[in-house]
Amino acid sequence: MYIADPINSRIQVFDSDGKFLAKWSVPEWGQTLGFEDLAIDPDTGRLYASSAHMNSILVFDLEGNGIGTLTPVPPDKLEGPSALALANNKLFVLNTASARVSVIDLQNR
Repeated sequence: MYIADPINSRIQVFDSDGKFLAKWSVPEWGQTLGFEDLAIDPDTGRLYASSAHMNSILVFDLEGNGIGTLTPVPPDKLEGPSALALANNKLFVLNTASARVSVIDLQNR
């Protein structure tokens, strides 16, 4: 289980019994005022964290290494990204500020 801890700029990892396993400090390039949601792609081993403050999605591997950010360009730009969902190699992002859903194709990323 992966839990966002935005106050301490980290992500914490727990097992299914709630036992603490690890914590990752978020790299400086990804520090934000808070994560709104996390989504994990078990096929690629990537964790996606939405940041409404940065209008982007931060990408990590499951060991806590920062990979980068997803910041689509207009017309698909993110505006207050919050909830995340993954299906069929696509990341669905709820944009709170624009009341719409963006779909990011992860196939070629």
